[in-house]
Amino acid sequence: MSQQFWVNNYLIDIKRNQISHQQQQTPIAPKALAVLAVLAEHAGEVVSHDTLMDAVWPDTIVTPNTLQRCIAQLRKAFGDDSKHQAFIKTHAKQGYSLEAAVCWDDPTPSVQQSVVAEKAPSDDSPAKAENKLWLVLPMLLLVLVVAWWQFNKSPRHQFSHVVPLTASDERETNARYSPDGKYLVFHRFQATCEHHIWAKDLTTQQEFRLTKEPGIYGSHSWSQDGSQLTFSERGNCQLPVQNAQPEKICWRINTLDFSSALSEPQSVVTRLDCDTQRNAVARFLPNGKIAMLREVEPYLNKLTVLDPRDNKLHDVYRDDERYIYSYDYSFKTNLIALTSRDVDSNHYIDVISLDGKRLSSHPIALRRQDASYEFYNVYFHPDGKSLLTDTALGLFDLSFDGQLSPINTMGHNDVFDANYHPSGQRIVASQMSSDKDIVAVTWDDIKSGKPSVIARSTSVELSAKRQPNGEAVAFISKRSGTHQLWISSNNQVTQLTAFDTGIARDSLIWAANGERIAVLHQQKIVMVDLSGKVLQIDSVLPIMQLMSWPTTSKFIVLAEQSHQARLYEFDINKPDSLKLLSSEATISAVSTDAKQIVSVLENGDVWLIGSEQRQLSALNNQVFRQNLHYYDNQLWGLNQQRQLWRYDLATEQLHYVKQLGDDISALTDVNESGVLLNQVISVKKELIEFQ
Repeated sequence: MSQQFWVNNYLIDIKRNQISHQQQQTPIAPKALAVLAVLAEHAGEVVSHDTLMDAVWPDTIVTPNTLQRCIAQLRKAFGDDSKHQAFIKTHAKQGYSLEAAVCWDDPTPSVQQSVVAEKAPSDDSPAKAENKLWLVLPMLLLVLVVAWWQFNKSPRHQFSHVVPLTASDERETNARYSPDGKYLVFHRFQATCEHHIWAKDLTTQQEFRLTKEPGIYGSHSWSQDGSQLTFSERGNCQLPVQNAQPEKICWRINTLDFSSALSEPQSVVTRLDCDTQRNAVARFLPNGKIAMLREVEPYLNKLTVLDPRDNKLHDVYRDDERYIYSYDYSFKTNLIALTSRDVDSNHYIDVISLDGKRLSSHPIALRRQDASYEFYNVYFHPDGKSLLTDTALGLFDLSFDGQLSPINTMGHNDVFDANYHPSGQRIVASQMSSDKDIVAVTWDDIKSGKPSVIARSTSVELSAKRQPNGEAVAFISKRSGTHQLWISSNNQVTQLTAFDTGIARDSLIWAANGERIAVLHQQKIVMVDLSGKVLQIDSVLPIMQLMSWPTTSKFIVLAEQSHQARLYEFDINKPDSLKLLSSEATISAVSTDAKQIVSVLENGDVWLIGSEQRQLSALNNQVFRQNLHYYDNQLWGLNQQRQLWRYDLATEQLHYVKQLGDDISALTDVNESGVLLNQVISVKKELIEFQ
């Protein structure tokens, strides 16, 4: 018999007479461990009192109380008790059974396996075997026909209705069913960054807060038996990852005892403490091991496993040619699926074994409307035969050979972070619903005036820009279902585009003469005139974002190269080439009257590039996302503290103009009339279930 074996996530060490769990060792009497070993040999079966007594105390007379004391000691070590009996179950007047998964470190073949292995070969002649084959073939053909008919009769994802699972004023994400399907565990935000982990009993609808302290927790994973959760945690919420010093951001891997947390919120147990290397996407593997994506360098991750036996990290898999960004593990098949992206923005789905051997690798076949900069995060179907992923366009079934098949969500848009019920017949997902308005503030009212609303609706309005030399306001809205280009003029609102898959939500620029508007559709520039006429322009690289339109034929754009957004000049008369303006990873840029460009790098630094190149140090970390604009020889921006500021390029002086409210999410335009802002009316992320 092996000296070590696993019962769920508990390591049983017979040689050391102890049970280890979450880095804690509990000493156990040798006879109690012997009882457990016998139960483990017959896991899931009822073992009689006499069998246990004869196996553990041969030729010794002991009372039944001796066996009962051993069972009580084992239950205490497992956090079990006589009432719930999650691990060791009592069968009245019969015996006991171990109701848990057992894994032997050095398994010995069972008696039944030995008999099968030693069974003498059949003495059937080849003629007899051939006759039997002819009898079996018609039956096999019938089975295949029935299976094909059933498969085509009942599509893999055929839902008939949607059920809301939460209805709070908070934001809920990262929902995962428990392995038995009884509970749903999810994250509920209580602030901009921090949130708690909650559970919902799907039978009683009762909710429980599981975590004692809030944190910046990553998506969680269940242990196979449903007793534990594991997840990553990031410290220092307010620091951007890109420009923070490594020692200022702490990455942890935690676990949480689920059954204890149902009684009262628990403090997390830190398994990997305050690591300066980024660790994300924690997933339980067999035998209490925890896998994670560990950053080697920017845009290069490796799959690493924390082994509880030595509490050390062990590298399992890496690919220096691709950026691994997602993975999942299937207890059903003992396989790991990973999605990755190469420097040319091609995506791949790989399947590997637990020891890191690559079993298959295929490119993901993106459709015409799919964006190459999307991340195809994956979750196994319970049967382990396919994967679930989501993008801005909805939910998809992803096969191991890279084929994407849309899942019908019955008209529900903005669903993401989806996951299967253990039955495979239901899917839970987060659904976002937002209401954002365009508000205008004139220069006369910039200090004290109340903003006025433009084109009010209950939908999302974004990226509003005033027409040069005109009175119209162009903006992007979802009021017709998908992001489309709209224009407000003379108190009338008109939709200018009607693309099936919509346009990019954050790219809108007027031509200098105010006669056309440029937007992005399927990573290509589209120019739209005020009558709605569309002209689409191809480019050699997928365009991620429009920054400015300095001349009639030239655009300043962000395009992806080597996993990073870089700044380019794109001439519509030369669509086969892009002129690189900056090799640094960039998040925003704006052109000036002096034919120079101000760019905001991913690390927060701001540079003036063109005939001269210098760093505008006063503006470092002053630009929140893409909130940078140019007007009247001044730069205007919004920082993370929602302070509206202006920077004089001539005097190099920074002035704070106004403190805006937390409901202001973006500065979208600055011109002679004043400023346009995005105001958040409401944002909800709620959990829904497709049945």
